[in-house]
Amino acid sequence: MLLVRLMMLAKQRNSKSANRTITVFADEAKVHISKPFMTSLQASAGWGLHTILAFQSWQDLHDCPADLSPESVIGSISENCALKICYGIDDPDTAERFCRSTGTVPVDEPMAEVQRGLGLAETSNGKRALRRGEQYLIDMNTMLHLLPGCAVLKEAGQLAKRIDTSPVRVEPVDAVVVVS
Repeated sequence: MLLVRLMMLAKQRNSKSANRTITVFADEAKVHISKPFMTSLQASAGWGLHTILAFQSWQDLHDCPADLSPESVIGSISENCALKICYGIDDPDTAERFCRSTGTVPVDEPMAEVQRGLGLAETSNGKRALRRGEQYLIDMNTMLHLLPGCAVLKEAGQLAKRIDTSPVRVEPVDAVVVVS
């Protein structure tokens, strides 16, 4: 109810304060899902309200009220959130969905001709060919094995990229650096 109230206040502000934005962080987004919240989410950016939604898995969003379909909730969140930051994922379905959303790139896959002998031993005749294929820009292994503090950033209109979101940890030393 608090999120819906913030959205209504943002909508009713006068135009003098329209250049000031409000940012709301909704952790465990699945507990905030309601019909008014989903309707307001679609228009909130136009009111100067930016909503950050955090959740662990797309499966979490299937647990929504009976008056909403899980597919519409997932579609609305996916389309209305222009910036997506995804940390390491354990759920292969969520990783697959995110990887699929990053798009594909062409790849050349090498192929070799192999012949089998009497003992089913494989021998190559030396002929090689390249087959044109596609793979996700950000692949499943990358998503399933991101290091702590690393994420993948997907912005509207730009290629997805790997980013570091934590400072580099260093050991302090008693040394003086002189630059001349």
